[in-house]
Amino acid sequence: MTRPVDPTLALALQPYLRGWAPSPDKGPVDECGVFGIYGHPEAARVVYHALIALQHRGQESAGIVAADGGNLNTHRGMGLVSDVFEKPETIARLTGDIAIGHVRYSTTGSSRPGNAQPVVVNTRRGGLALAHNGNLVDAPLIRRRLEDEGAIFTTAIDTEVLAHLIVRSRAENLEDAIVDAVSQVSGGYALLILAEDRLIGIRDPHGIRPLQLGRLNGSWVLASETCAFDTIGAEFVREVAPGEMVTISEGGKLRSRAVAKAAVAPRPCIFEFIYFARPDSQFVGLNVHTVRKAMGRELAREAPADADIVIGVPDSSISAATGYAEESGIPYEVGLVKNRYIARTFILPSQAGRESALKLKLNPLRKVIEGK
Repeated sequence: MTRPVDPTLALALQPYLRGWAPSPDKGPVDECGVFGIYGHPEAARVVYHALIALQHRGQESAGIVAADGGNLNTHRGMGLVSDVFEKPETIARLTGDIAIGHVRYSTTGSSRPGNAQPVVVNTRRGGLALAHNGNLVDAPLIRRRLEDEGAIFTTAIDTEVLAHLIVRSRAENLEDAIVDAVSQVSGGYALLILAEDRLIGIRDPHGIRPLQLGRLNGSWVLASETCAFDTIGAEFVREVAPGEMVTISEGGKLRSRAVAKAAVAPRPCIFEFIYFARPDSQFVGLNVHTVRKAMGRELAREAPADADIVIGVPDSSISAATGYAEESGIPYEVGLVKNRYIARTFILPSQAGRESALKLKLNPLRKVIEGK
């Protein structure tokens, strides 16, 4: 007789229990954070606070672009959000009531200042800024084709490929040009585009990368995770659907449009639940902490252990470890102390860097684990 799976876990794994299996690749390599706001007098300041809430999604670089009439005011730099925007006057110079921001973990392109986002381009339709979380699997081929046609690239990131496709589109208006561009790429992405008078958010047809829609009083907000909404006091409205483009313009009017046919079975990234997302965020309608805890309970049923204590490796596995402890009856203990001044290690750009940082990050509590 087949034992039923935990109901919460069954909901989280539903997309993966429909006969779909992820294509083999080199492993999970993608994590960035995006945030955008429309219609707020201090848009850049709100984005700054939201990016701090999303800092766990990328710690190599950060950037904010704000639209003030016909001007796109930009600041980008290497390091944490608090370092890049250390001087109060930096935020003060980013005037405008529409803004987008980005925190980066390098997935394509090296970790250098020129690859920091958002990417800003000037087009015949006006200035555009793009902030992108995801991987375009065919970006190298498209990039080579565009270079053969005379395109000049100044970065090594997928986002600039999208920018070139938008600029080169013969569509009559910006939104049609964006639809034309994304129809030419494949992969998982959540994309924010800031024009001089509007904010646009797009999610890939498979729903691989997350994108959330919310309200902050009279303003609209878009974010990689709902924890950013909690930080700024915004209200979660809904997830942007797979293959959907939302456009906010004309005094806060929101319009929705399908940019691609959504996959029959959405494929949200399971690593959001396992590692990427903060435990207080919501993804595909489920709280991340609750799902991780359910995973721990399921693991205790499938792989019972003859152990004295259960220890979670801080911070991502703590929820799962508590679920394992509760289900197994084995007491949970704090057995590893985390150095809070060492950033996330999995998303560092090199294996050597991850191993070195790990030694500095975690230290065992000998009194807890000795003799266990």
